[in-house]
Amino acid sequence: MTIRIGEYKFDGPYWDTRDIHAWCSGVYVILGKDGGTSWEVLDIADCKHLREFIETNNRRYLWPRFGHREIAVAVLYVTQGTREKILKELRAIYDPPCGELLNKTWGEHLVKSTGLRNWT
Repeated sequence: MTIRIGEYKFDGPYWDTRDIHAWCSGVYVILGKDGGTSWEVLDIADCKHLREFIETNNRRYLWPRFGHREIAVAVLYVTQGTREKILKELRAIYDPPCGELLNKTWGEHLVKSTGLRNWT
């Protein structure tokens, strides 16, 4: 099963991370959708070991916050130099909401815990 994201053909979407090669490098895209709607890009990242990173990602608790009934992941197995290029390209196209929410959440945490307001 494959899904086109940008100009790339990703494997997936997968609902179970055990379907992802554990020690492979690449780019992953977290997707969300409701019923018959199209997939929406929630998060994009690259890493050296895809399955481990997805399962332990510090943003994983944010993915359900967008209210989608289904959340899945698509992966593209590529080397480090290639994955950095693809990551930048896809983030520019899709502007995933997870990064923005993480920055807002982290900023609010810093204000509450340290009193700092200009954290960016």
